[in-house]
Amino acid sequence: MSHWGDDDSGFVEAADEPGVYYAHHDPDGPLTVSGTVVRAVAEIAGVDPMTTKIPLDESVDPDALDELFATASSEASVRFDVCGLDVVVRSDGTVRISNAVSES
Repeated sequence: MSHWGDDDSGFVEAADEPGVYYAHHDPDGPLTVSGTVVRAVAEIAGVDPMTTKIPLDESVDPDALDELFATASSEASVRFDVCGLDVVVRSDGTVRISNAVSES
């Protein structure tokens, strides 16, 4: 199991779902929602997000993502692919990341 130990993001690999990872975005924490996604994707890829660009902006507008979840007062979710991974962000702070499902 992997996890971030220096904050409350709660990044973990799901024990009962191989290849599925969860992170929790804390709206009162130091990261934006897009920052939480970038950090989680970097962790899964085994790269340092400070030295390796995670091309989030090729899939979704990071500012719009941050704004949506900064003001979401009801249930909302956004799904997109980044770096070959399927990412789902929910208004409750849950970020679910898994291998992208290929459409045949």
